[in-house]
Amino acid sequence: MKKVLRMVAWLGLLVGAAMVVRSQDVVINEIMYHPASENLRESYVELYNPGTLAADLSGWRFTKGLPFVFPTNTMLGPGGYLVVAADSAVFAAKYPGVTNYIAGWAPPMGSHLLLQDASGQVVSEVHYYNDGDWATRVLTTNGFAAYGHYGWEWLAPHDGLGNSLELINPALPNSYAQNWGSSSAIDGTPGRANSIVSANAAPFITEVQHQPVIPHSTDTVTISARIVDEHADGLAVTLHWRLDGASSFNTATMYDDGAHGDGLPGDGIFGALLPPQSNGAVVEFYLQASDPENNPRTYPVYSLTTSSTRTANLLYQVDNGNYTGAQ
Repeated sequence: MKKVLRMVAWLGLLVGAAMVVRSQDVVINEIMYHPASENLRESYVELYNPGTLAADLSGWRFTKGLPFVFPTNTMLGPGGYLVVAADSAVFAAKYPGVTNYIAGWAPPMGSHLLLQDASGQVVSEVHYYNDGDWATRVLTTNGFAAYGHYGWEWLAPHDGLGNSLELINPALPNSYAQNWGSSSAIDGTPGRANSIVSANAAPFITEVQHQPVIPHSTDTVTISARIVDEHADGLAVTLHWRLDGASSFNTATMYDDGAHGDGLPGDGIFGALLPPQSNGAVVEFYLQASDPENNPRTYPVYSLTTSSTRTANLLYQVDNGNYTGAQ
């Protein structure tokens, strides 16, 4: 009987531990790394627990991006937010209404954030940037090294323009740049729900590529991309393409059926096949994807600040030549 009671008590301890330790639920949710004031002591990272159980953060640590170890008895309840600020006094002065924070690390913040629990398990990891998929290309006459001519610049309001970097849908991986965006609220939303949070984000268009990389005039070209969304079915993906100089784009439906250069059926990779083109031809293309609620996304993203019709799409060129020189 005593043996049974000891077994029940042991199982009870395991259940009790499981009720509070759910590290896999906690995500890096908001990042303020470049405040508009240029005072890096205003920097912070926010954690969010979208789960239904509390998480004990005792002994957790950021091992990349910023030096910080969570104090003993640091709890993050279900649906809760916790700000990890650089400087306590500076943060309190900047955000006097926010009380759910801890502080004490030396900026600047690195662009690779890695959060681990007390056992060393990776909890959440983000590589953020101020260009590429983390920003928007903008056509401007005042761009760096543009010499007074039109040029393309990266615009990232979270990089010193007063906005924070916010996660859009915590239910989807935060490793995708398209699951992040600049906050619509100046100075961000530390300690509360993000200003751009959405349970139904537009599909992520990732891993876009064309094969062959340098096609010959006899080659059919495959355009493929991985599409990530809350929905497993009902996604519509379209390829828009044209020869350089053409006035309009052709369209081709992209499929995840295993018959369009997309790998295996149902693997999340969509593909379309483009016909061979003449030697020297340049093909311009972009992709669009929408979910069953018709939330659309176009890739790549760019914005025109003038009446110019120039675009910043993807390109490949057909080339029958064989290069025999040195690498």
